[in-house]
Amino acid sequence: MVGIEGEAPVIRLRSHNWKPNSELIETTGKRKSSAKPAAAYKKRVEKLDTVFTCPFCNYGSSVECHFNMEKMVGAAVCYVCQERFGTNITPLTEAIDIYSEWIDECERVNKRD
Repeated sequence: MVGIEGEAPVIRLRSHNWKPNSELIETTGKRKSSAKPAAAYKKRVEKLDTVFTCPFCNYGSSVECHFNMEKMVGAAVCYVCQERFGTNITPLTEAIDIYSEWIDECERVNKRD
């Protein structure tokens, strides 16, 4: 930085990417890892029941639920004792919802008596 008298001193600017030699040697030749990040763990969705026990004849797996989306009506029917229950449904209604409403209605009627 000391120049000859009468000459302006020479100033060397360092670039923003400048690294000491030891760091250059360590990173030279390495490529970016091509490994992909681990996929997120997907939760296992348990499927809901579609056949149920009849509250009247107590026969296991005898009640099936049917949906009529055009009329927005759902029905739970026991194929052993031919007992049935119908209710209004929405597009989000599942078979368990119809069966639960049937059980709730049976309990409500039994409390009244």
